[in-house]
Amino acid sequence: MDSEKGYREARKLFTKRYGQPYRIASACVEQVTNGPSIKCEDGAPLQTFSVLLPSCKNTLTDIGYLTKIENPNSLKKIVSRLPSNLHQKWHDVADTITEGQEREVTVSDVASFVEEKVRIY
Repeated sequence: MDSEKGYREARKLFTKRYGQPYRIASACVEQVTNGPSIKCEDGAPLQTFSVLLPSCKNTLTDIGYLTKIENPNSLKKIVSRLPSNLHQKWHDVADTITEGQEREVTVSDVASFVEEKVRIY
């Protein structure tokens, strides 16, 4: 399923199941922050996660709840799900963002990082 169609379908399912934007946002955040860690040798779950992150970000942006995931606690939970071999690489990227670019890390940064790593996995 292409990403645009997948996004619309996910959005339709969220709306049908939860109906209220806050419940949609909560379910979306829950989906990306909780769950098992992805193992180093598991490329398929990492690829699935790389699709889930921007989808969740887009949904939250669209319903006006991006702040529900754009906080240090949620971002830390998302990163903790990544394979252990990517943790230090992520910390290097995060340091470049916070120190070099002098801005806060966003879920878009994490999503871009994961997408890049999936390409080379």
